[in-house]
Amino acid sequence: MDSVIQQCYLFMGTYMKRLLYPFIAFTMVVSSLGISAQWNAQTSGTPDHLWAVHFVDATTGWAVGGWGGVPILKTTNGGVTWINQESGTASWLRGIAFETQDQRLDCW
Repeated sequence: MDSVIQQCYLFMGTYMKRLLYPFIAFTMVVSSLGISAQWNAQTSGTPDHLWAVHFVDATTGWAVGGWGGVPILKTTNGGVTWINQESGTASWLRGIAFETQDQRLDCW
């Protein structure tokens, strides 16, 4: 009796593996299609590395990075164009956040 049960478990395990891997692959492909449809690559206009981006709504956002003197970049049209804003620090900016929509915090 035990060997019959073991054979059933082996069969079900093999059968489930045959279904599981294609299901996982299908799920990953379908979910990535939805995510990639929401993102479009944009040009920042700076050769420096950008380490963080924060949007307060669908069109207004900031990006930071690079070394001091490198501006903070702001967009008001969803990233189509970026406006330079001086950081006022000589530190490498790695983050940006907001306490309120009008109060920016530059993090380094």
